[in-house]
Amino acid sequence: MPSPSTIATLRKLIPPALLPILVRAAGIAPRFDGNYASWEEARRECTGYEAEAVLQREIAEIEALKSGKSVWQGWGVLTDASYPVLAALLRVAAQNQGHLRVLDFGGSLGNRYYEFAHLLAGLDVQWCIVEQPHFVAYGQQHLQTEQLRFFATIEDCLAIVHCDVLLMSSVLQYLPQPHDFMRHALKHQFANIVIARTQFTNDSDDRLVVQRVPKSIYNASYPAWMLSKAKFKQHFVDYECLAEFDCHETYQIGWQRQIPQLGMIWSRLVPA
Repeated sequence: MPSPSTIATLRKLIPPALLPILVRAAGIAPRFDGNYASWEEARRECTGYEAEAVLQREIAEIEALKSGKSVWQGWGVLTDASYPVLAALLRVAAQNQGHLRVLDFGGSLGNRYYEFAHLLAGLDVQWCIVEQPHFVAYGQQHLQTEQLRFFATIEDCLAIVHCDVLLMSSVLQYLPQPHDFMRHALKHQFANIVIARTQFTNDSDDRLVVQRVPKSIYNASYPAWMLSKAKFKQHFVDYECLAEFDCHETYQIGWQRQIPQLGMIWSRLVPA
């Protein structure tokens, strides 16, 4: 699979309208199919994100990063979607005298942590990942440090670390009930919420599809939501949207419909 730096170079050389077509033709882009009535219906056609192949892929990437043999996933190489997220984290750290407590929901084995670690050096950072049980078990056994920790639930994390930021990168669209999750998460009154690499549409309602990962990456498929941006933003009545940003990834359903990956930075309104 090409590295972020390779993809960035291709973006400079290839007209934007042609890049998604060439990526699909090369067999390195995920494919999205269908318009399913329920999560259960879509799930029956998938291997699922909990498939062992997904964890093994993540382990291989993290170990390559730690050994210095790979820059994929971003150790020292920022993608287009990285800069707004980094800016949001540095803003929070500046407001908290150099302290930064991140709850990275669905953060895998620490990809975002390793991406930003060298740029956050000198700050007092606690990076907490909430993930599936098999990711948490591996992370706690092989990766956990004083700065990087793994938890099974948001509640487990917050019982130990008071987090300033809820970070969700490429995760909301893979939850069975993303709106129910947001209602639950917002009850914790996080001061800051950062969303990145999430498929949003301008439609009035969400669309449920199946995402099929190219076999050249790993053999997996899972349900995924194309979320209505207007419907999703209705959850944030107690927050101000500081910024929306383009993550510079566009996915296609068929050959016509293009769905962008977007991000949002939210700050909780201080009660009068």
